[in-house]
Amino acid sequence: MKCRYYLIIALFVAFFSPASVHAQKCKLDVDELDQFTKEHVKAGTSKVGGMMWHWKLTLKKSGNTYGWEMRIVLSGHIPQPIKKGDIIYCKLKNDEVVQLIADNDYAPVHAVNGSAIVTQFVPKGSLDEAAMKAFSKSPMSELRATVSGNKLEPKISGKQGKSIQSIAKCILEP
Repeated sequence: MKCRYYLIIALFVAFFSPASVHAQKCKLDVDELDQFTKEHVKAGTSKVGGMMWHWKLTLKKSGNTYGWEMRIVLSGHIPQPIKKGDIIYCKLKNDEVVQLIADNDYAPVHAVNGSAIVTQFVPKGSLDEAAMKAFSKSPMSELRATVSGNKLEPKISGKQGKSIQSIAKCILEP
């Protein structure tokens, strides 16, 4: 009887272990075929920075083109745009630095939140495959953006860094 019990447990572990332990479950916001271009589109978004930052980084791929988009929310009225060519630096845990370069000027959008004014920017740009592979090889550990002459460095948690790494891995999967 004991032998049968161990055999059942061994079969159960052998059958279910590889799928649950080794397989990476891709959770992207978008993973679909564009009905107009017939290109495969993949995109995933992760929060970056602490609770007060409200920033999000999106990595994406459409066909063979890679890109990024970042939602930056700041307290106060900031009138200057993020300019074409402005760089957001992403430092990875392996000390590699990936540059996110704004492809256009991005005007600020202002809103009133209670009694405070909030400014939001949504810069975008393209990435090459090497940059996406860099994101997939190591978690992001630091981020630096310069907005209106101020260097901003939201703290990137280990969970956020791994989330961005996971998104990049999923985007690179065939």
